[in-house]
Amino acid sequence: MLLQPSDVPTYVEYGAADAGIAGLDVLLESRADLIQPLTLNFGYCKIAVAAPKGAAADRASLRVATKYPHITLEHFNARGIPVEIIPLAGSIELAPLLGLADLIVDLVETGQEGCSVGDVRSPEIAERIPTNVDAVVHLAALSRDTDCRGKAYSCFDANVMGTLNLIEAAQRKGARQFIFASSEWVYDAFEEGVAKREDDVIDIARITSEYALSKLVSEANLRQKYQQGFCPVTILRFGIVYGPRKDNWAAGESLFNSVSTQNEVTVGSLRTARRFIHVSDIASGVIAAIGLSGFEIINIQGERLVTLGEVIETSKRLVQRNPKVVERSPGAANLRMVSGDKAQQLLQWHPEMALAAGLKSVADFLGIKTAEIVN
Repeated sequence: MLLQPSDVPTYVEYGAADAGIAGLDVLLESRADLIQPLTLNFGYCKIAVAAPKGAAADRASLRVATKYPHITLEHFNARGIPVEIIPLAGSIELAPLLGLADLIVDLVETGQEGCSVGDVRSPEIAERIPTNVDAVVHLAALSRDTDCRGKAYSCFDANVMGTLNLIEAAQRKGARQFIFASSEWVYDAFEEGVAKREDDVIDIARITSEYALSKLVSEANLRQKYQQGFCPVTILRFGIVYGPRKDNWAAGESLFNSVSTQNEVTVGSLRTARRFIHVSDIASGVIAAIGLSGFEIINIQGERLVTLGEVIETSKRLVQRNPKVVERSPGAANLRMVSGDKAQQLLQWHPEMALAAGLKSVADFLGIKTAEIVN
């Protein structure tokens, strides 16, 4: 059975299931009368207490926002610290910023040895980089156009200033290569039937997206740093990435979820097309780029152009549902053709994940049952 994690201890405790798999945080919070026969070797995390830097509470009893009220109360009671628990189900980190709480208690993915969580804008980020590391792979960013639209300051703070800070950190630690995740969004003026290539001239005056501009400026900064003696730089311009993740969905995941859960799916034009690329192919492309010398810009793209209509039809076959499709602007198709030839020639890399298999990985992650289909 696929259940909500918080329900797993209840099903096992009351005999509806003989055994279950859940995080230790879920077990501790549930207070269920269970035994833990095995610890699985993945998903290492820890529960942390956090507050905004420099914050000071002016209340006798601290307000603590968390989705772990039992664990939190036990922790502070053991230390003799009076607290008021503010129970929340998500976006815990916003509570101190909005004045709802003084502290938060939440799960952070830092439990695995050799892994840590940091901010690319932090002056201390260099402390997390090993000396003379083979490569620094910089993926951190506000990574969607919608995250940056109308928010130029926060976009450039994270994507441009964060990148500059990480460049300086990599330089201090003697990194042998810097790999930067850019995007096909940097290309301007797409023409139907004409594929964009890495050496195409980009007119910055035609870039209207804050996200695209932040990536293009960072590319320029990296080129300048390389010319000034920085280590080899590899810029990877990713296509539209999709895959199993809980949020920050692109069109692929969003349309699949709509087909799976709604009776009506709305799109602009069904002919709008992108070279969607699965996250597993992104990972293999990054690995293939490790060890490159010089300054290189390489498109990492899906195998072919895929229309939104094809995403919807493939999703329908996978989940065996047929919702109504509403096309708002049939004549306003937007096609982005971006060449992946250089990646194949220079890296001997090509994408492996077909659309149906990629969408099935999304379904598996979301716990949505699918049928077997042939591409």
